[in-house]
Amino acid sequence: MSEVRTKVKKVLFMVRREYYDDIVSGEKREEIRNPDKWQWLMGADPPKVAVFMCGKDRIHRRQITRIYLEDPAKVLGREPSYQGKQDLHYNWGGYPRRDCIVVELGDTYDVEGITRYMNEKIKKVMIKDPCPKCGTELEEDPEDSSEGYCPKCNYGWRFPRKEG
Repeated sequence: MSEVRTKVKKVLFMVRREYYDDIVSGEKREEIRNPDKWQWLMGADPPKVAVFMCGKDRIHRRQITRIYLEDPAKVLGREPSYQGKQDLHYNWGGYPRRDCIVVELGDTYDVEGITRYMNEKIKKVMIKDPCPKCGTELEEDPEDSSEGYCPKCNYGWRFPRKEG
């Protein structure tokens, strides 16, 4: 059976090395972004996976558990650093113009594991009944997946699809 790839909506974040290492270790569990540039994350179909890139060789993926608006100081438990304030476009008074977008990170996203899981799930759906005449495993007719024939006794029939 050919490998089936599922499309998962992703978002790419370019991050500094210090933040990248904290994300990979699991110490940093949220990514805070400027709402002016990242408002699209809050749409009806938000991304499910955050891809973090640091340089050209360091790539790490995490599942996104939720995306919401919040005051960055509440999320961090402190005021953002000077660099963080610049990134979030703080006003001169030290407060953000409004709440920032917070991307809450879950477990590591394993591309191979997800592909393997989906392939197994698809195989279970495609399980076929044995031939009613001789009991041999059936093959599907490529034109109509609800029809089959027995490779041993050439008996043809229609059969229902089994669900996992």
